[in-house]
Amino acid sequence: MDEASQGNSKTLAYLKKRSCLRPALAEKIPPISDASGRALFTHPEVLERVWGTLGASLPEDCRAIVHGTTVLRNPKSGLIFVIGLGTFYWLQAPPEVLMEFQANERHFVRKMSNGQVIDVRQELGVGWVYGGWLEAELDWCVEAYKKADEGREYGAANG
Repeated sequence: MDEASQGNSKTLAYLKKRSCLRPALAEKIPPISDASGRALFTHPEVLERVWGTLGASLPEDCRAIVHGTTVLRNPKSGLIFVIGLGTFYWLQAPPEVLMEFQANERHFVRKMSNGQVIDVRQELGVGWVYGGWLEAELDWCVEAYKKADEGREYGAANG
C-alpha cells in the first residue's frame, strides 16, 4: 500500500490516527458477520453495505482492512474509495454530486453519539461524502474504482 500517495495521504493519516496499533493492511479478510463487524468496530449493516453491496458491484475484490478499518481499495493503486466505520460509511462521490450536495451539510457533517462532530471534508478531503444507502452509490463506486485504477481520486478537483 502506497502511504506516500497524495490520493491516500489524508485518508491513511485519519485511519492511522484512529487505530495506530493495528496493521496498515490486514492479511485476511473475514466473512461478513456480526462478529467480524464487532471486531472491526463496524455495524453489521454497514459492513454488509460496504463489503457486500458496494463491493459486489466492482470488477474485482476490493475489500480490505486498513488500520483496523473496513474499506474498499483498488488492489492495483491502493487508493481507498469507501470507508465503513461504526454506524456510517464514507465514499468518494462524483463532482456533479458534490455540487448538488453542497446545499445540505448532512452529506458532509455528522454529530456522533459521543458528541464529536465529524466533517468528512476536513478529515478526508474534498470528494468524500457520508453514505446514504442510495442506489446511485453503486455507480459512484464503479467510477471511483476506475479512477483509482488510474491512480486518481474520483471526487478530486482534477476530475
